[in-house]
Amino acid sequence: MNNLIKYVMKFETVAEAGDVSSDCNAISFINQGATALLINGLEVAAGDSFTLSGEGLEYDTTVYRIQFTGSGANKCVIVRKFYQNEA
Repeated sequence: MNNLIKYVMKFETVAEAGDVSSDCNAISFINQGATALLINGLEVAAGDSFTLSGEGLEYDTTVYRIQFTGSGANKCVIVRKFYQNEA
């Protein structure tokens, strides 16, 4: 069991436009709002999600620009995977 690679998942909810630093192995954006979500220009419809997963011990350093379109409730849940020595 000592050969297992340990990691933690961190969750964050955002409701306003802004920048999100990934600094993790994998990241998911879950649009739980009523309007479309833009992630660096990629549109994610209400109720949909977008996930980027790293291989092995890869580490993503991208800064993602979060924007909401239209009017209505804005809610994006961001889930990040960190290897235990990163958290």
